[in-house]
Amino acid sequence: MKKLALSFVIILGLCLLGLQSFASEGRTSVKSISFVTENPWEVFRGVVHTYKTSNVEFMYKSNVEQQAFLLAATEIKEILSENSDIRAEQKIRRIDQAVTVFKYLWDTKHLMHAEQIGEEVVDIPEVI
Repeated sequence: MKKLALSFVIILGLCLLGLQSFASEGRTSVKSISFVTENPWEVFRGVVHTYKTSNVEFMYKSNVEQQAFLLAATEIKEILSENSDIRAEQKIRRIDQAVTVFKYLWDTKHLMHAEQIGEEVVDIPEVI
């Protein structure tokens, strides 16, 4: 029994090391992200919860986590688009809004850091 438990712990440790090395490489393919995440709703809700509870943790999501969130949002929208009722359309709009806001925040993170360390940030004029 001890050998079986030891084997299980060793295999689990190797799997976790493999996932950590994969995440540190920064490769983001659709197949690899869907392998890591089985339920897109859990991924989506997890990022939204992090956004509501911890701004710092949200802003420092890795590229893999960001891509997993975007893929999960796309999968959820595809599932909802099969329904033609008003509630599904409202949920799709809310998902689109969340994705737009989150992508904007993640994309402008480097600009916020540039302002804090004194680098020059060029203002872009509004397009009407």
